[in-house]
Amino acid sequence: MTPRPGGGSPGIYVPIPTEPEPEDAEVDLAVELSATQRGYMEQSQITLELPPFVTVVEVDGGVRLQDSVVWELGAFEPGAAGTRTIVLQLGELEQAELEALLTATITASNPLIELQDDTSALQLMFYSNRYGELVHHRYIMGYPDGEFKPVRAVTRAEIAAIFARILDLDYDPSQPSPYADVAEGRWYTPGIVLASEAGLFDGYGDGRFRPDQPITRAELAAVIARYMGLTDRAPVVTDFADLQGHWAANLIEEIHRTGIAQGYLDGSFKPNAQLTREEAVTMINRLLYRGPLTATDASFPDVSSDRWSFGQVEESTKSHAAIRLPDGSEEQVRVIEEELDY
Repeated sequence: MTPRPGGGSPGIYVPIPTEPEPEDAEVDLAVELSATQRGYMEQSQITLELPPFVTVVEVDGGVRLQDSVVWELGAFEPGAAGTRTIVLQLGELEQAELEALLTATITASNPLIELQDDTSALQLMFYSNRYGELVHHRYIMGYPDGEFKPVRAVTRAEIAAIFARILDLDYDPSQPSPYADVAEGRWYTPGIVLASEAGLFDGYGDGRFRPDQPITRAELAAVIARYMGLTDRAPVVTDFADLQGHWAANLIEEIHRTGIAQGYLDGSFKPNAQLTREEAVTMINRLLYRGPLTATDASFPDVSSDRWSFGQVEESTKSHAAIRLPDGSEEQVRVIEEELDY
């Protein structure tokens, strides 16, 4: 399972595994609390709200209620940190894939505490193979020469089109473009207009979108954060030294802990670096709990089956029916032939 925050907090979050979980599985969760900014002084407690299809198997010091677990913390001094654990048993699902919201909230009787800053809402993915095949639709295509061009820098226009397709947005040709450099009749105009209207993209101060400009790692992180509904708040833990003072630092840290955005071996994130097309689809597949796709043929001569990104590229470019494997990957059952509208 991967957390999908609907809002962050400087005080509390729930780090959980990064793969979808099958029904009937037992899942270990840990609610982590940090009081580095301030204390939670009087009758502090954590409430973890649970989806209806889970049963509490074991809880570390908490009280089980009908649809939640509550931990009484007492006084939690500034500088303190702690962890509360819980084991859940998943029940039968009513569909092949199901996203569920899990919310952890810390409260206290101290009236000075800003309670709106102390909630972490996370979106989880569960799956069942009892319903047969799951269906995923392609969201990116190759080039007219038949190649995917995996190491080419992905552009702002390409990312806008991808997210408009993921959201299944309909384009009305009469919609005016809000940007001086996005003209009617260009391949990227529908995606840019729709993604901007959905609040995922902003243009530049000069009124341009710069569609052919490579997108940076920070810019893609911001698009993903907006897609997820994240709030720009300082994280409990910071992982990347090169983000200090960067406009997207908080959002990058939040999506990093979900496993969607990863850093480099030297401990940096390189927010202003460009992304390749294969890196971009890998990040987006993580966001969507999709792939890598296995048991499939190569679609592009420049992405062979032994390339690290093969399963991620095939997942993103090929509409297909599949079954979910225990490791979270997908095994193709059949290809679905369909065209992209834009």
